[in-house]
Amino acid sequence: FRSPRSPLRTAVHLASSPPAFLLAYGVVTAANAATWWLVGRGLAGRPAWFALPDQDSAVRTALAVAVVAVGSGTLAQVHGELEDALAQLEASPWVDAARGRGEPVAGLILRGLLPTLAHAVADRIAILVGSLVVVEKVLLIPGMGALLFDAAVARDYDVALAIAVATTTLVVGARLAADLVRRWIDPRLR
Repeated sequence: FRSPRSPLRTAVHLASSPPAFLLAYGVVTAANAATWWLVGRGLAGRPAWFALPDQDSAVRTALAVAVVAVGSGTLAQVHGELEDALAQLEASPWVDAARGRGEPVAGLILRGLLPTLAHAVADRIAILVGSLVVVEKVLLIPGMGALLFDAAVARDYDVALAIAVATTTLVVGARLAADLVRRWIDPRLR
């Protein structure tokens, strides 16, 4: 069962089409150009995050999260899966029965969407972790991805192996958590 493609789904797919590193570069270039234009015209003062790559910035962190979610295609895929699952849940007989009894259905639908969301995230966690290497280097964010890149360049195999084990543990843990959520929600699996 596939619902018809909504305009929101089309927009999300178009935004998710460029690779993460290209999207990160474009976002950073556009943000810097727009800020420089505003500062040059006297419309804004120089913000603390502008052109200061050695300092922490909430703006850079937010950009990194957005770029990884959108640029990896994850946002489009998860949105599509949730939209399809929502359409199936809303058309299901047990939701119709709850509506017929006058009961609220929002909790039922959210509970039904939880396993879909958990598996969607678990299926894409490896892609998200891999995207961090590129995005952290492009946005100059000191993190595990940047550390892995630096360790690979320096041939520091111990650090690279430790990061690989940590990310593998994260991916396996996410998949286990998704299976546990599904088992907790679906009584047929108990």
